[in-house]
Amino acid sequence: MKKYILKYCILLLVTITPFYSCATIEDPSKLPSGSVEEINGLFFIEFHTPAYWDIETKDLDIELQFYPLGGRVEPYIFNAKLINKRNHQIFFNIDPSIEGNDMKDGYYLLRAVGPDKKKFGERLYVNITNRSVSFVSLCPEFYTDAEDDGEVKGSGTADDPYLLSTKKDFRNFIYFLHDDPSCGRDLYFKQTADIWLDGSEGIVDENGWISEDFSGYYNGGGFTIGNIYYLGGDSNIGLFRNVSSATIENLTVDILSISSTGDQIGAIAGRASYTTVRNCKVTGRIDQGHISVGGVFGSVGVGVAIDNVDISIIINNCNDYVGGVIGQVEKYQSCRISNITTNQHIFEVRGHNYVGGILGYAPYADINISNVSIVHTVNAAADLCFIEGNSYVGGILGYFENIYTAEGGYPDIEYLGIMSKIENSYVNTVIKGHGENIGGIVGRIVDPSELKYQ
Repeated sequence: MKKYILKYCILLLVTITPFYSCATIEDPSKLPSGSVEEINGLFFIEFHTPAYWDIETKDLDIELQFYPLGGRVEPYIFNAKLINKRNHQIFFNIDPSIEGNDMKDGYYLLRAVGPDKKKFGERLYVNITNRSVSFVSLCPEFYTDAEDDGEVKGSGTADDPYLLSTKKDFRNFIYFLHDDPSCGRDLYFKQTADIWLDGSEGIVDENGWISEDFSGYYNGGGFTIGNIYYLGGDSNIGLFRNVSSATIENLTVDILSISSTGDQIGAIAGRASYTTVRNCKVTGRIDQGHISVGGVFGSVGVGVAIDNVDISIIINNCNDYVGGVIGQVEKYQSCRISNITTNQHIFEVRGHNYVGGILGYAPYADINISNVSIVHTVNAAADLCFIEGNSYVGGILGYFENIYTAEGGYPDIEYLGIMSKIENSYVNTVIKGHGENIGGIVGRIVDPSELKYQ
């Protein structure tokens, strides 16, 4: 395992200092400026931050956690020890806790964890380039509306989440996400009452609901966030715009109406990656969308899991890649969908091409769909349940091509299974197709041997 030494300097600045390395340290504060150098696998790295982590002892075991933004869920974790403190400088001898845990270039949320396993200090937004920190800034703290009493309920941890109970609370939450470069990464929020937005009046934009990206934990507490309305031409429309490294659970999302000529439309978010949705309900209407429209997500990248979700939604006037749960799984990506029901007897999915009751379009994808029930009495007047399109229309999948049929495979993608499959799933509803490739389960499979049925 490689060992790294990180010289971590905390000052009231937002500037970048150079980097220097050597084999031994007698007085780390006197290291000259220079570029990153490696000697026997050791690195010295120094950077300034706009915050001071108040640590009083010279010999303190801590963890540094670097959370990728837009990447994997788990942080890169480094064991660290405070070995010197002088003039607000802190020097860490750090060592990757996982073999090969060498961070890729990109933006990260940096947190510090003390010996008591509790996080302390401000949340820092950093950019890593060639193991160097090229930018550092403070992430904002969650705040309340100036018209309110100014009290923030909760601290944003798993044991003490920020509490949201009113429309103002939720609006402040969205404004906070707009200001936070980490999009709420590693923060916990919990809804404690039904929240009804302003419907057709909109609360953020003249066209209705315009949301923000989200990368934290949102627990709906069994309550509803409702009256979401949008009419316009933007893409990535939903309760959130894009979700990454997020968990959303125990929530009912009620859509009054979404009509957009843009792409990637979904009740919970326009696009998702490295995200889990569980124990949720989706109700309402998506009255128009262009490409990639779904009852939960319009489009998904790698590492998405959706479990125990009831769908009661009408999707109309959409072009291609339309699904009752997901519009499309992007090329070379993966998702898991399980325990999907349509218990409210309102389930209409209409598009042009690549339309599925669960998933519309999955090219070179790795998917696992299980325990799906789209079962309705097709002649009952009370049942508004059908799936309709022109070509590539299926009760569960519109179009599927397994990732392993791609030339040379795609071995670097996480979350891949051995074989994509659909199991323990049932469809009994009206399926209408006006062109070619219409199926009760799948409209079109490029290689049937690459999909397992049960």
